[in-house]
Amino acid sequence: MKVFSPIFLLTLVCSFSVLAQEINMQQGTINQCGGTLYDTGGVGANYANSEDITLTICAENPGDAVHLDFTFFDTQNGADILTIYNGADITASILGNYSGTNTPGQVIATNTSGCLTLTFKSDGAISAGGFAATISCATPCQDIEAIIDATDPLPSLGGNLVINQGDTVDFTGGANFSSDGTGATYDWDFGEKIPQQRILEIQLSVIRLITLEHLRSRLP
Repeated sequence: MKVFSPIFLLTLVCSFSVLAQEINMQQGTINQCGGTLYDTGGVGANYANSEDITLTICAENPGDAVHLDFTFFDTQNGADILTIYNGADITASILGNYSGTNTPGQVIATNTSGCLTLTFKSDGAISAGGFAATISCATPCQDIEAIIDATDPLPSLGGNLVINQGDTVDFTGGANFSSDGTGATYDWDFGEKIPQQRILEIQLSVIRLITLEHLRSRLP
């Protein structure tokens, strides 16, 4: 069946976990971060007619989010429909309704529960191959707001920072993390107004621009 406005660039690593276990579409809630989800027909058969099944998949570890990668999708177009909700039940927001060969592709939970809820409904007539989706879990990337705390010298009233050739300017920057900033690394992007031949002395979130020999334009 299934075959100067300097910009912070922060490096983040989001981890995925995968364990092998096959499961067919069923009523209820499971905590699983690996294997493959199939329709009720499993690997070798079609799903049945007149189905109405709701399955919630949650991560095994608190704080992780379920990720589904649909590798096969084929249902009766417009009649046998898979609905995916971004949450732990059908009151959550709908991510999409899928039928025919309109595959959901890759779907990841972006809610606080980390769960995805799937409802599959088929009519009383034609059935088809159904679907297959690889299950994994991910630790979501947190929200980060990069900020510039201060400059020395201060910018003008218009927000522009103007310095003379050979002068130096100190930037103090940081970031607001929705979870934890431990281990974050910071890079500065000064755009094309400062040549690549520059030296930056970096100490955590305090960055001092050492050489500006070729700076002639205003920093925005």
